[in-house]
Formats: sequence, C-alpha cells, structure tokens
Amino acid sequence: GNADAASDLLTRMEGRYDNGDYPPGPRPNVICYNAVLNAHARAARRDDAMELLSKMTDRGIQADVVSYTSVLDGWARWLESASPKNADDSANVMKVMADAEDIMAKLESTGGGPNVVAYNALLKVYLNLAKLLGKVNTKSSTDDPNSNVISSSEPLVQLAEKALSVFNRMSRAKVHPNFITYSCAIHACAAAADSIASRKRTSGWQKDALDAAKLSQKILMTMERSFVTSGDARFAPPVKLYNMAVTALGRCRLEEGISEAQALIHHIEEDTDLGTESLPNTVTYTAYMKALADMCCPSAAERAEKVLIKMEKSYRDGRAAVKPTLLSYNTSLQAWAKIQNRIGAERADRVLSQMEAKHNAGISNICPDLYSYSICIDAWAKSKDRSAGERAENIFGRMLREPACLSPNLVVYNALINAWGASQDPRAGEKA
Repeated sequence: GNADAASDLLTRMEGRYDNGDYPPGPRPNVICYNAVLNAHARAARRDDAMELLSKMTDRGIQADVVSYTSVLDGWARWLESASPKNADDSANVMKVMADAEDIMAKLESTGGGPNVVAYNALLKVYLNLAKLLGKVNTKSSTDDPNSNVISSSEPLVQLAEKALSVFNRMSRAKVHPNFITYSCAIHACAAAADSIASRKRTSGWQKDALDAAKLSQKILMTMERSFVTSGDARFAPPVKLYNMAVTALGRCRLEEGISEAQALIHHIEEDTDLGTESLPNTVTYTAYMKALADMCCPSAAERAEKVLIKMEKSYRDGRAAVKPTLLSYNTSLQAWAKIQNRIGAERADRVLSQMEAKHNAGISNICPDLYSYSICIDAWAKSKDRSAGERAENIFGRMLREPACLSPNLVVYNALINAWGASQDPRAGEKA
C-alpha cells in the first residue's frame, strides 16, 4: 500500500516535470527516488527496486549510497520471505549472488562509495540466501537426473567465502566493520554450514559443511581480537555468536568439527579477557551434545553424558545460565539411543531413570516428556536384544503411571510393537 502510493506520487511528479505543466512541477531528485526505493525495499519488492534504480540512471539521476543500499536491502528482505522454489537451482542462486555483487560493484565505483550500512546489507543478502537454500528439497535432484535442483554444496561454500571476502572489500574502501558486520558474516557462514548439512545427499557435504563452519569461526576470532585489543565493548562477542559457530562445527559430523567445537567452548570458558557475556550457556553445551549425539558411537555418547553432568554440577554451584533443559536431557538420551545396541539402550534407560528420580525427589523440576520415553522405547526396539520387548514394556508402564501419567501417541505404540517384534520372547507375537 505505502510503496504503491509513494511510487504513484513519484510518477506524478515526473509527469508534471516532463510535460512542462504551468506552474512547472519540481524535478524529482535523488531524495525523492530514495524514498520510493526504501518503500520498495521494506515491502520486499526487489524487482520494483531494481527497475527504479535503472530508471534513475535513464533520467540522469545519480544514485548514491542510500539508493544502492535500499536495493540490497530489498534483495535481503525478498530472500527472507521467499519460498524454496525461488532458489531451487544453481542458475537462480548464482544470479542472486551476481546481482548483489553487481549492485555493490556499482556503488564501489561511485565517488562517495559504500558505507558500513551498505556492506551490512550485502551480508544480509548472503545470510538470507544461505537460509533459503537450506529449505530447498534435494530429493528431486537425486531422483531426476535432468533436474536443475542444486546437487552440490558448492554455491553455499561460495556464499560463506563471499561473506568473508566482504572484510577485504571494506578494508580497500577504508570502511570499518561494526558489530552488525561481524554478526551477519558469522551468521551467514554458520547458516551456509547448516544448509549444507541439511542437504546430506550431496557429495562431499561433510567437508564442505566443515569448511563453511570454520569460516564462521575465523570471523568470530577476528571480532574477538578486535574487542580484546581495542577494549571497545561494542565489539564484545556475545555467547550467541559462539553458539552459532559451535552448532555449525558440530553439524558436519566429523571428529575434526567436534574437536574444534570442544576447543572453542574451552576457550570461552577459560579466557578471562572476554567477559561474562561470552561465557558458555545452556545452548552452548546442548549444541555440543547434539553434535556428539549425531556421531552415533559409544565414546561420543559417553562424552555427551559427561557434558550433561558438568552442566548439572555448574548449575548447583550457582551458574544459572547453564541449567540443563529438557532438550539437554533428551539429547543425552538420543546420544545413547543412536548406538542401536543393548549397551546404548541400557544407558539411555539409566539417564531416563535418573531424570525420574531427581524429579520425584524434588531435586529437579525437569520431568521426562513423551519424547523422552519414546526415545528409550525406540532404543530397545533397535537394540537387537532378546529382552527388548520386556524392557520397552517396562518403560511404557512407567510412562503411564504416576507421576508421569502421559498418554502415548502413535510413535510410542509403534516403537513398543517394534521392540516386541525384535525380541526373542515367546510372548512377542501376543504382546505386539
């Protein structure tokens, strides 16, 4: 509504000036065009913004930094609201990047040049494009060899590299990054890693995800050095940015990524120069536990449970920011369940029993939910143990009785049936 009204008013101004009406209308200047460009950008109308920018050139109006920044902002907002089909093939993705690069190149060639707001807008384009690509379904690329759907993670790796390269461009333009610059760049690289990880069918995805995650870590370390050397609190990295890097490193499902995530957590635990805002919190540790759970091996599950125990101890010692949540406990349950043998099922059951005991004794206010019980029942179903049915039935009974009193859903019933089906108990058929 507002964008249309502003555009109509500008068209009327142009008409009065062009037609030589008496009294003559004022010639629209760059401020008038920028107002309409901004309206298009806020409405996520990237095509209208691009068309108006071209129109300015045709009418001899010199676009300035506000003009180009508004167009980039329009691209970023359009990507934020776009559906996956808008980025479902390599041609579309590369065109978005090329268009954004072209806009910035034109701005860099102007007399005034870009400012930090313009570079931040470019980074938001990269960030929102990386997020959008994570929503694209790669199934058709696997099923249909003629499909244009992206079949590699190369465009996402390029996005992360371009986010990093923005700092070199800013240096050449003598523009200093601010907190938003670092935050957007870190987020863009982490989002690229996350999107690569969500497209596991693509070849070499683990290494590509790790490469993108390492770029987010590299930018974070640059931001950290800027803060430590300058003492400027505006550059103090909050724990949220460290959490992004930890999550991205863990998503690659490689031991190298897990080790980097662990080292980063140890760093912010021990470095007193960073201040309390950078200390790890519940999200930090739970993200690391999730990475360990996805490794699907006993040693990683053991490490995940030790992280949970550490969180419990730190919370008892007075660190409220690391209080384990239900997600933390369920992640530990998942870590053991994903091993898919008797040991994993037993250890998951033990963690669940500890949750129940602590809650019943009033030590913890975290009560197992339906998902907690379903994880453990499914763990026995996949354990290949002859007593799987009986053990799963026991967990099912605890779920129904007080104090839990939970109503099972279809997932729970299916897991219980599978547990009996996998067991060698003579009652298996009847019980199932």
